[in-house]
Amino acid sequence: MLQKHKITPEDFKGYEGTFEYLNITRPDIIQDIHKQYLLAGAMVMDTNSFGGNRIKLKEAGLENKVYELNYAAAQNAKEAIKSLGIKDAFVMGSMGPTGFLPSSTDPTLGNISFNELSDVFEEQAKALIDGGADLLLLETQHDILEVKAGIVGARKAINSSCKEVALQVQVTVDQYSNMLFGTHILTALTIIKDMGVDVFGINCSTGPTEMENTIKLLSENSPLPISIIPNAGMPENVDGKAHYKMTPELFADVISNYLTKYRINVIGGCCGTTPDHIKNVKIKAESLKLTDRISNPKNQNINQLPTFCSPISIKEGKIAPLIIGERINSQGSRKAKDLMLQDKYDELIDLAKSQEQQNADLIDCCFAMTERPDEELQLSTFSKKVAYTTNAPLCFDSTEASVLESAVKSYAGKPLINSINLESDKIHQILPIVKRFGLSTIALCINEQGMAKTAEQKIAIAKKIYNIATNDYNLKAEQLVFDTLTFTLATGEDEWKNSAIETFEAIKLLKKELPGVKTVLGVSNVSFGLSPSARKILNLVYLHTAVEYGLDMAIFNAEHFHPISELNKDEVALAKALILNQGASTLTNFIEHFQKIEKQSAPAKDNKQVVTEKLPLNKAIQQKIITRDKEGIVDLLEQLRQTMKAEEIINTVLLPAMKIVGDKMETGEIILPFVLESAEIMKKSITHLEQYLDKNSNMSKGTIVLATVFGDVHDIGKNLVKTITENNGYKVIDLGKQVPADKIIETALTEKADAITLSALLVTTSKQMQIIVEKLNELGKKIPVIIGGAAINDNFAKTISNINGKQYAGGVFYSKDAFSGLKILEGIINDSKKSH
Repeated sequence: MLQKHKITPEDFKGYEGTFEYLNITRPDIIQDIHKQYLLAGAMVMDTNSFGGNRIKLKEAGLENKVYELNYAAAQNAKEAIKSLGIKDAFVMGSMGPTGFLPSSTDPTLGNISFNELSDVFEEQAKALIDGGADLLLLETQHDILEVKAGIVGARKAINSSCKEVALQVQVTVDQYSNMLFGTHILTALTIIKDMGVDVFGINCSTGPTEMENTIKLLSENSPLPISIIPNAGMPENVDGKAHYKMTPELFADVISNYLTKYRINVIGGCCGTTPDHIKNVKIKAESLKLTDRISNPKNQNINQLPTFCSPISIKEGKIAPLIIGERINSQGSRKAKDLMLQDKYDELIDLAKSQEQQNADLIDCCFAMTERPDEELQLSTFSKKVAYTTNAPLCFDSTEASVLESAVKSYAGKPLINSINLESDKIHQILPIVKRFGLSTIALCINEQGMAKTAEQKIAIAKKIYNIATNDYNLKAEQLVFDTLTFTLATGEDEWKNSAIETFEAIKLLKKELPGVKTVLGVSNVSFGLSPSARKILNLVYLHTAVEYGLDMAIFNAEHFHPISELNKDEVALAKALILNQGASTLTNFIEHFQKIEKQSAPAKDNKQVVTEKLPLNKAIQQKIITRDKEGIVDLLEQLRQTMKAEEIINTVLLPAMKIVGDKMETGEIILPFVLESAEIMKKSITHLEQYLDKNSNMSKGTIVLATVFGDVHDIGKNLVKTITENNGYKVIDLGKQVPADKIIETALTEKADAITLSALLVTTSKQMQIIVEKLNELGKKIPVIIGGAAINDNFAKTISNINGKQYAGGVFYSKDAFSGLKILEGIINDSKKSH
C-alpha cells in the first residue's frame, strides 16, 4: 500500500527504508491507508509499527525514537477511526520479530538473552498502549523462544498500564505446520496457551490454501480463540515489486469455506491483501451469520494438549506411567556429575538422547553441587544446548527460584518444574514463575515438620498446596503434579514397613478428592541400600503397583523399565510381598533370594554404537554425521586414515554425508537444528584432518562471496547459507549485511570468486540484485550470481538476467534455501571444470 503512494526519499528525512518513520513524517499517508481498510469494513487497524522495536530501529540509527514512533503509529490508527466517526473499530499495536533467533546456539543468530528480548517488547508495547492501542499483536514470529519473551514483555506493559488491553499472538509456519526451527503449530500452542494470551493464530508465510492443514489442527486443539491472517497467495517478484496473484474474490471464497468448516474467530489479510480483499471477506463472513464466534469465542470441544513439551513436538498420549529419566542429576549420577564438573555439555546431551532412545518421556535435569557455585549458569546453558536435540521435554530440578527462572528463559520448550513444598516460603517464589510461563510443577508432600509419612498427612499437605496454587496464583488442577513420597524398604524398621501402602493410598485419595491433578514418585528411593540386581526388581514392581493405584508419572531410569509380564514371577511375588508388608520376613526373603543368584550382564551398548560397529569404516563415519553422533568419530577417522589419504576422506566420505543430510532436510525428514548439528560434526572432522593435508594442496571446492544486499538488514538466511556451504568444502567470504553493490563486485574480482551469493528479504532491496548483475555485465564479467530470500523467485532471476534482450553471461540462479543453493553451486563448479 505504501508503494502505491510512491514514497520519496525526502519522505524518510534521511532514514530511507524505515517505514515506521513515516508515522512522524507522513502521518497523512498512514492515516489514508487505515481509512481505506476501515471503509472496506475492517474492524481492527494493525498499526504501522511492525519493525518498531529497538533492535530493528537501531539498524537505522533510530533506537532513541522507539516511544515516539510507536506512539505515533497507534495515534495514526486512532485518528483514522475518529475521522470517519466509526465507533466499533479497534487499534491493534503490531510488534514483529527482532531478527534474532534466541533458540539458536549460533553465536550470531542467538546472541541475545531472554531478558533483553522481553525488555525490547515491553518498551514497544508500552508506547503502543499509551498511543491508544486496544490490543497488542505479536506477529509473524519464527522462533518460539522469542514468542515467550514477547508475551512476557507485552504482559508487563499491559499490567503496568492498568488498562484492559488484549494480547494476540501469531506465528508463521510452512505448509507442514512447522515454524523455522521445526516447532510444530500444536507445540507452539501448547507452550503459550497458559501464558496469558487472548487469541492465538497464524499469519504471513503462505496464502490461505497452504494454511488449511494448520487451521484444521488449531480448530481441533486450541482452547483459545483462533486468528487466521494469510497472504493473498504466494508472492512473485515482478520488476522489483511484490505481486500477489490471488484475487479478492478467490481470497474471500477460500476464507469463507474455512469459516464454514473450522472454528475460526478472527480473520484478516497479511501481505498483498488490499482493501478489496478485506471488503470481499467481510461480505462473505457476514453472510454466514457466525455471531456465536463472538459471544462464545472459546472452543469447548477440543483435544486435550499436554502440560509440557519440547520445542520440537508434543508427545502423543500414552498409558501411564510417563517416565522422567533420572540420569542427568548431580545428586544421583556419578557419571553425570563428573561431566557437569568438567562442563562437558555435549556428553550430557548424549546422555539425554540415550534416555529418550530408552523411551524416557521427560528428562530430569539437576545441576546443584557443592563443588560449584554456578548452578544457574550451568542449567541455563545446558537447557539451550539440549532443547532441539531431543523430543523429550525437560524437567528442571532445583530448590532455587532464580535457577528455575533462568532455565525456563533459556529453554524454548515447556518444561516441568521440580519442585515446590511447604517446608519454607520458597513456594511463593516459584509459583509466580509457574504462573507467568503457564507451566506445571511437581509438589512434594513436605511441610515445616518434614516429610509426610501417613496418607492422611500427605493429603492434608497436598490440599494446602492445592489451595495456594489455585486460589492465590490461579493455576489449574492439571498444572499440579503431587509427589506423595517414596521411602526405602531396605531398613526393616517397623516405622517404614507400611510406607509404600501409605504412599499408594495417598495417590488414590488425591485422584478422588482433587480431580485433575497428576501424581509422580521418585521410584528408586524404595530400594536404597539393596544390591543392584535386587534394586532393579523392587523398583519395577513398586512402580507397576503404584500405577495400579493411579500413579501418572515416575522419576526412573528408563533403561531399566520393563513390563511386569517380562519379569520373573517368583521375584515379582517376593517384591510385592515386601512392598505391601505381607509378612514379618518379607525383607529377609527378598534379600536372601538375590544373595543366592548372581546376575551378570554386560552393559548395553548405545544403539548408534551397535549400528556403526557393523558398518565399514567409511560408512560408519558417514552414519555418525547423519545421525549427529560425534562420539568416537576422531578415532574412526584415524583408523580410516591408515588406508586412505585425508583429502580422499574429505571428498569421498565426509562431503557425501553432508549431501545426504541436505537431501533429508529437503524431504522434511529432519529439521534445521539437526542439520546444524551434523554440520558441526563435519567441521570437527575436517579440522582434525587438516593437519594431514599436503601444505601445497588446495582443498577448497571453490570460493564464494556472500552478502545481504544494501538496504537490507536481514541475515538469518545468509548465515545459514554460510554454515551449510562452508561445511561442504567451499571457502565463503561473508561480507555481512547492508553491503553496497560495488563492494560485493570488488571483493568477488579480488578473490577470484567462483560465484556470488546474494540474499534479500524485502522486495524493495531486491533491486540491488539487479544492479549488481547489470554492473557485472558492464564490466564484461561472467561470475555466476545465486540469489535467494523471501521476496525472490525463479521469475525474478530470469528477469534480471535479461539485460536489454541479452542474457547475462554468468547466469543468475534462484535458490529457495541453503541446500538448493549448494546444488546450484555444485553444478556451476562442475560446468566450470568441464569448460577448462
